[in-house]
Amino acid sequence: MNEQHDRSIISSIQKMSGSYNSDPVYLVTGTVSSIDEDNGTCTVDAITGNATTEITGVEFQTVVSDGLLLIPVKDSEVKVCFSKYTQPFIIQYSQIDKMYLSGVKIQFNDGKLDGLIKIIELTDKLNNFKTEISEELVKIAAGIAAGGGSYTPGTLSQFIKSDYENTSITHGS
Repeated sequence: MNEQHDRSIISSIQKMSGSYNSDPVYLVTGTVSSIDEDNGTCTVDAITGNATTEITGVEFQTVVSDGLLLIPVKDSEVKVCFSKYTQPFIIQYSQIDKMYLSGVKIQFNDGKLDGLIKIIELTDKLNNFKTEISEELVKIAAGIAAGGGSYTPGTLSQFIKSDYENTSITHGS
């Protein structure tokens, strides 16, 4: 038999079995052993699935984009998807260290920008402070009047959270 005839038989068998040009997808659970944030990849030590060693070049995104980019925590568990024709990429994270949204970095845990504010509590606190200042101004006006002068305190505005709230990002707890 010649090589072309052998390939024809193999191809026919694959077509009959449904495996011709198939690209089986593999799902592996593993532990992130190293992170290369500059290249958007990591190395994952496989725990389950068809891979029994480390998987290098695991991408954080299926396609490099300006959308959502999640960076896992080193030593955390991830699920990796790959096939014969695709690079391995993370599809599930147990812990996220950093997130980029349209190129804007959002840091979790030890972020240097501190936490988001509790806007309702902040607005209440600012309005209480405004009330205290107004009360003190009335006392100052009384003291000035007792000394023969005059002073009439103005009206201070209420704080309204919609004046300074960014409703694009909300959070709880």
